[in-house]
Amino acid sequence: MVARAIDLSSTGDQVYLSLFGTSLRNATGLTVRAGSQNPNATYFGPQGTFTGLDRVNIGPLPSSLVRGGRVTIVLTADGQTANPMEPAIR
Repeated sequence: MVARAIDLSSTGDQVYLSLFGTSLRNATGLTVRAGSQNPNATYFGPQGTFTGLDRVNIGPLPSSLVRGGRVTIVLTADGQTANPMEPAIR
């Protein structure tokens, strides 16, 4: 199975990315790094349906990420860095 790329090519659209993990809800601060950009984390906390699962909403993703290929995204909560993710952006 091949994941589809996140499409940022439509002008005027605002694209948000939701990520899921654990141990984020009690953090006092969270930063996001996407390539060389720092998009906003508009929400981080409980996911709402599954016990112990947390959600991070990031966005809107900057159109400057449109370069084709993969972009490394790193979350840091209270000084602890999560494993990087590399979604494809187009």
